[in-house]
Amino acid sequence: MISHADFDSQLFLARKLKDVKTTLDIYFLQMKYEEALEIIALQSNPEYFYKYSPILIEHVPIELVNLWIEREKYLSPEKLLPALYRCQQNPKMVAAAFQYLKKIIQGSNASKPVHNFMITLLSRYKTEELLTYLTGFGYDKSKVPYDVEYALRICLEKEELKQCSVFLYCIDGLYDEAVSLALTIDVDLAKECAKRMKDDRDDSIYEFFEQKQDLALEARRNVWLKIARHIIEVQKDVVACIDLLKESDDALKIQDVLPFFPDFASIRHFKEPLCKCLREHSGKIKVIQRQMKEATETAQQVRMMSEKLKKKLVPFVIVHLCKRLVIIRGSDHCSLCDSLVMDRPFYAFNCKHFFHRDCIEKESIASFSKEETSEYRILRDKEKLLQKMLDDAGKGMSQPLKKQREIREDLAKIRLKLSDMITGECLLCGVAMIKSVGTAFYSAEEYSDELSRW
Repeated sequence: MISHADFDSQLFLARKLKDVKTTLDIYFLQMKYEEALEIIALQSNPEYFYKYSPILIEHVPIELVNLWIEREKYLSPEKLLPALYRCQQNPKMVAAAFQYLKKIIQGSNASKPVHNFMITLLSRYKTEELLTYLTGFGYDKSKVPYDVEYALRICLEKEELKQCSVFLYCIDGLYDEAVSLALTIDVDLAKECAKRMKDDRDDSIYEFFEQKQDLALEARRNVWLKIARHIIEVQKDVVACIDLLKESDDALKIQDVLPFFPDFASIRHFKEPLCKCLREHSGKIKVIQRQMKEATETAQQVRMMSEKLKKKLVPFVIVHLCKRLVIIRGSDHCSLCDSLVMDRPFYAFNCKHFFHRDCIEKESIASFSKEETSEYRILRDKEKLLQKMLDDAGKGMSQPLKKQREIREDLAKIRLKLSDMITGECLLCGVAMIKSVGTAFYSAEEYSDELSRW
């Protein structure tokens, strides 16, 4: 039958044997596409749709699409894309493609490639609907179902899709490019883009910078500055530029736009912005003056305290580690007792923790071994004895100068040893603090007492 091209007999036999593939091949050879579609409609296997749809879409597009929609739950839109890609040859096929795509997208059953193809069709055949389609999914790039970069590339190829390109630039966070392109269309559109920049809370581009807010403000200022320059140099509208200062929500100042004005522009338009600028600078100057005054008062207090401590012969300790100087203010507090650190002799660390000598001594001794505790007490007693000898010499008791010098040297050495024992590291951020994580808050006796109180 095959060798004699007896299609009727071959078709009859294929139908009797339920040989679907042979039946469809014969119908396609005879160009009987409606009959082939009827055979496919009777099948439960979706592979027949995927294999033969690229051929059928060129001849029975409306009927095929209606069958796709009828079998929507069982068919994958992505696997039908090869057939849809052919729907760019005549209006009937394009209409069929739009019918199916709109149905799938409305049912939220469309993947990114399907949305991308919809954007391609709209950009070619329904450019007036593309902006509505894009804006319908919002400004959040992480939530839009299409590929923003792909859509932007498609839109940039056509002059009539400039507004779509502006929208996509905003979604992509490219506000500088969005404003530049918007200015070729409409100033109000450029303003909307600049305002969107403030509403956009995704500032991940600045997350690696410490001065994140300053960088974001500077980026906003540059965008608004571009609009202001366009208004002044292209539109020659001084009043509109002054109004722009308010619209920018303080991103722009009068001093930012003054360089763009012509040399002989009337100053009457600048009166209010200039006065506002002067008031702001006046306020900043007052703040700086107040800070300077506070700094001067603090310095005087430190100076007076230093003189007072010198007269009392109380050691004033400033720790100098790794060639770095620690500055102590008069308002700083002891990290243990929380009283003013300069009330008594103290130690300072580079980590900005300050401790009174007696406070750090008490805490450090608690963690000493028996040998260290014994050694520390011996050195402390020697220190007190040498200090008493110096005090007696200061009261007029006879003591050779050479002997006094030796006492001072011995006293300095002992104090250095004592200091090394209790200030080897900061109590709050040194290794000892890390090791104390496993230490119980109470001893066995203290725990029993505490438990009985509860």
